[in-house]
Amino acid sequence: MKRIRIFLASSITDLKFDRIEIGNFFRQLNDIYIESGIYFELAMCEDYDNGIALEGKQSELDKLICDSELVFFIFFKRVGEYTVHEFEVALENYKNCQKPKIVTYFKTVDNAEEASDEVVGFMNMLDTELRHYYNMYREIDTLKLGMLMQIKLMRLDNSEFSIEDGKLLYGKAQIAETKNIPMFECNEKLKDLKDRLFEADKKFREAKVALLKDGSDDNYLAFSDAATEKDKAQKSLKELESAILDVAEKMYESTTDGRILSEKQKQAYRHMERGEWEIALSILDKNEILTELSHNEKLSDGIRQRVEVNTNELLQRIEVLKAAGLDKASIEEILSIYSVAYDTIVKHNLDLNPLREYANFLHVLNYNEDALRIIEKLSYLYNDPDRSVSLKERAELLLERAKICVGLKRYDEAIEIVKNGYETVDKLFEIEGAQAANVCGSIWNIGGNAYLFQRKKSEALTHYEKAKEYFEIAYKHDPENCKGRLAMIYDNYGIVLEDFKRYEEAQAYHQRSERLYFELAQQDDKYKISLARCYHNTALGYKDQNQLDKAEEYFLSSIELREEIRQKNPATIEPHLSGSYYSLGWLYKHKRNKEKSLDAFNKSKKIRIMLRKRSITYDEELRNSYISLMCDSTGLFSEQEKNEARGEYLKLLLSLPELSKIEKEDLLEDGQIYLFEKYPLGLISVFDDEEIENDKNELELELKLLMSIIDAYYENRDIELYVSHVSIDGILTYLTTKLQKPEIYTEYIQKLKD
Repeated sequence: MKRIRIFLASSITDLKFDRIEIGNFFRQLNDIYIESGIYFELAMCEDYDNGIALEGKQSELDKLICDSELVFFIFFKRVGEYTVHEFEVALENYKNCQKPKIVTYFKTVDNAEEASDEVVGFMNMLDTELRHYYNMYREIDTLKLGMLMQIKLMRLDNSEFSIEDGKLLYGKAQIAETKNIPMFECNEKLKDLKDRLFEADKKFREAKVALLKDGSDDNYLAFSDAATEKDKAQKSLKELESAILDVAEKMYESTTDGRILSEKQKQAYRHMERGEWEIALSILDKNEILTELSHNEKLSDGIRQRVEVNTNELLQRIEVLKAAGLDKASIEEILSIYSVAYDTIVKHNLDLNPLREYANFLHVLNYNEDALRIIEKLSYLYNDPDRSVSLKERAELLLERAKICVGLKRYDEAIEIVKNGYETVDKLFEIEGAQAANVCGSIWNIGGNAYLFQRKKSEALTHYEKAKEYFEIAYKHDPENCKGRLAMIYDNYGIVLEDFKRYEEAQAYHQRSERLYFELAQQDDKYKISLARCYHNTALGYKDQNQLDKAEEYFLSSIELREEIRQKNPATIEPHLSGSYYSLGWLYKHKRNKEKSLDAFNKSKKIRIMLRKRSITYDEELRNSYISLMCDSTGLFSEQEKNEARGEYLKLLLSLPELSKIEKEDLLEDGQIYLFEKYPLGLISVFDDEEIENDKNELELELKLLMSIIDAYYENRDIELYVSHVSIDGILTYLTTKLQKPEIYTEYIQKLKD
């Protein structure tokens, strides 16, 4: 068990209830960390004596302070003599031994005048003489966040902060409420996003009720749009909450790592703590800082230190902009500041970490070519012998570079990057062991992905095997935070094993993945998407082995889960759900179950029609839905059913505003077959008026189809125009007569003659 001593120094009487809360808080932290083999020893003077520290006992407390990793000093209405003594002891020991880390807080009061002269004087002494940054808090939750941030900065484990329904979580444990933390509560953009989510949720519920009453396509599309808007609002809210947490972490790190802060930075941080983002931005005035930077670069002495301060001020402005909420203007400003910071950092040999943040910001914006340019420059700078760059930093940068290359489909480049990183990975794992296993596994996994996209399955299998070994080590070291990665690699590994017909091994890994994803899905609904994908991949494996009953079982499990997800957000899952129904239709087709096959194919088709109305990218999937019905190799569907599918598809194409190359080819080829099979005699006996009225929409579409075929032939004479025993003239005559459109007949018969 690793014991970490933390000392709390404060007035016992003034802050009695806060000290009780802090004691309870550290007991909660010990419950969180106990499984990681970590125990926090919180030392407070009342734990050693019932009275205030007396002469003779103070030396015992002084030793405790010097042996602590962290010391928190908390002041309120007065500055006690013993607390000042303890601060001096901690400060002297830090100067000599770099220990303990000192963090100071002042509790604010409703009326600023209530702060005593001794408190104000002590603040000024810390600020001006010691240049020690002190924090402020009003609610205990703000103090808890600050304390936990200092513990997180120790890098004891991989636990992360998250926010759910206004609750601040660390791992799975609730730590505080955001309403008691000004950085969140006073953020205007965050309030706007909460209002937006409230309205989006209201529309979503209304649309769902309307859909339950009337399941029309229009109501379904309205429901889907409302769900998408709600999802976007939730995502934007979470992104901003995460941005504020990131800014808080950087703020606590910057104010306690011993660096010298400028007056601008200190003032801005004070206002950031209070959630006064606009005031912080006004203090960190971009033009003013750039002017100072330009002036300092022209000086002959102390250039690097002055320029570094200006650069840090610019980077702090970026933090404020991110936490205040991004929009087009703020994104443009952030990019412009990063551009200046990039040039300054490279020119004056400053800390390189902001350049990684720059590359990540570009990547998030999907400016991947620009992000790659920054990362490549960083790779070059990392090789500078005068720079101290850890192996882990090199490995992480290597991983980021390879990921972006895969995203840009530059697979050869990604593979070369991974190959060049083998030595780095081996050395890193040799030094750090299980703590580095995640990044090592991720590098081998991205190499496997690059090879798989190139259909080099043997190389992909080798890389996935290596990634699996690393992820298994990481999982043993930190099960909760590594479970998702291990589940992912088991699923990937199983898929590639199937290509080598190693079905028994593949199914074993799919089942391992399934168990892990099932556990994760019980804790967090977001993993249900991964679990459903795992079910689908398992089904495909059984299908390849012709174990159709087992495949059916897993396809149905995947569909059940995806249908559940669909009730909350169709747009997220429908592309995958349509694929599950399509695969199920194929399975029933080969089991010669016509009714179930048609039902599954039609469900897939209906979803894909909706998707195609939203985006042309779903062309191929929709086309496959119709082909599955039009080209039936098993003889399950009748010629009439095949022809109906062809006609339905062609009519859909005619209703779309834009056609892909494949769709245009379908109109020419399948369109001719469809029309000439439907009108084998060309001129057909005239319907009565009622029948004409009932079929008018059908006839309009058929005429439009024929016009499209003639137009294509007229514009490009080298196409093959199918001619059966009945002439196009006959069909054109029939349709234009029925629809009483002689002008169209005249125009199009002339095109055929020309």
